[in-house]
Amino acid sequence: MAARAGVVVAKVGKLRAGTKRGRIAGGTVAAAVGPKPKASRKLLTPCQVFFTFGMSGLFYIDLVARERQMSFEEKSAWIMGVLAAATYTAYLAVVFGLAGTMPLTEVPYVAPLLWTVGASIGLSIVLHLVIRALSAKDAGMKDQRDKEIYRFGEYIGQSFLVVGAVTALLLAVAELDHFWIANVIYLAFVLSAILGSVAKVVAYRKGFQPW
Repeated sequence: MAARAGVVVAKVGKLRAGTKRGRIAGGTVAAAVGPKPKASRKLLTPCQVFFTFGMSGLFYIDLVARERQMSFEEKSAWIMGVLAAATYTAYLAVVFGLAGTMPLTEVPYVAPLLWTVGASIGLSIVLHLVIRALSAKDAGMKDQRDKEIYRFGEYIGQSFLVVGAVTALLLAVAELDHFWIANVIYLAFVLSAILGSVAKVVAYRKGFQPW
């Protein structure tokens, strides 16, 4: 029995020694191979990452700026719409300011109306000359898309002129004061310019589908 126990102990010792040698050999191989490379976070240095994404952003911004470059016709639409709204606002401020001291229909509206209309026309001419001088040599030349957008905006604007003319006719038939007739016609012209310009700008910005 003692002999058998000695043999078993000897075998167990050999197994433990072999296991230990295997662990040491495995550690040596792992040390030689080195740790597993991590994910691609270590592939680019911070400077390389900054340069890569920075240059990509610059190219993207330049591309967007080129695509969104405002044409001469779109600038013209902005000018017409903004001037119509600004001058009509000034006219209303003058008329309602004078109405504080007298009835509204007795306000001397003719002079403010003529001044604001004249100022709108004069400023429009000056601003168009300025943007033409600052634009490319082909400024003012319309392609087929420009012509279609211009026609589309004019259709919308002229519809308000028709409504204003019919309304003024009805007011004249009803023999109302000239103040209301003149102001209805003026408002129709202002709405025509503003909404026609808005339609053109939206067509340039959002895209236009010809009828």
